[in-house]
Amino acid sequence: MKREYEIPYIENLKGDEELVVIIAHGFGSSMQSPTAQMVLKELPKLGIGTIAFDFPAHGASQVDGDVLSVKNCVEDLGTVEDYVRQKCPKAKINYFGSSFGAYITLLYLSSHPEKDGKAFLRSAAVNMHVIFENPTEAEAFAMAQQGHLIINYGTPLKLTAKFVEDLKEHDLFKEYKAGESDVMMIHGAEDETIDYKKAVEFSQKFDIPLITVEGGDHRLSAEGMPEAVVMTAIDFFLS
Repeated sequence: MKREYEIPYIENLKGDEELVVIIAHGFGSSMQSPTAQMVLKELPKLGIGTIAFDFPAHGASQVDGDVLSVKNCVEDLGTVEDYVRQKCPKAKINYFGSSFGAYITLLYLSSHPEKDGKAFLRSAAVNMHVIFENPTEAEAFAMAQQGHLIINYGTPLKLTAKFVEDLKEHDLFKEYKAGESDVMMIHGAEDETIDYKKAVEFSQKFDIPLITVEGGDHRLSAEGMPEAVVMTAIDFFLS
């Protein structure tokens, strides 16, 4: 799948599906993440098509952090949706976004209020713009000297000062606009990355149902939680 660069993707699509879910991964993660892989594999058992892709500078992407921008991520999601619409012309399109992927999904839906698919948001990074606000002294020095950092979420990722500023300019609390899409959030009460209280604040501000997972961390990784997340998403998509 191509824009100015290749968008890596994995699909489980035959072409005759009536429902397809686009999976957007978290920051520093990829379409190979355990949750993305579980969604990719479980939903087709119920006749639901799935497709996951990598954002710029993530996973199998061949471009580096200089290409990573909010605009490119949003437009990549749109490119994936265009591909699905061509391959599966009868399908309604829904969305499964994790963390940063949920953030991008919400921005995408805000810029396309006519979309009427359902969006299930796992550990949504509703305050993504504050994630990199408090760098260590060494990180701040490197950013000032080089204009970027190399951070490691399992694989190295080039984080540019331009991208950090880009996030600040796209504050979901200011930019999100509810459209035709039906949205649901699920969030761990002990999320160490995205403050649960901010998730509650966001859900209340925009009247979005929020499922609280007591004891849940950001990845909702405790025994049984990943499976419960996927089953909850399936119930939501099929309701």
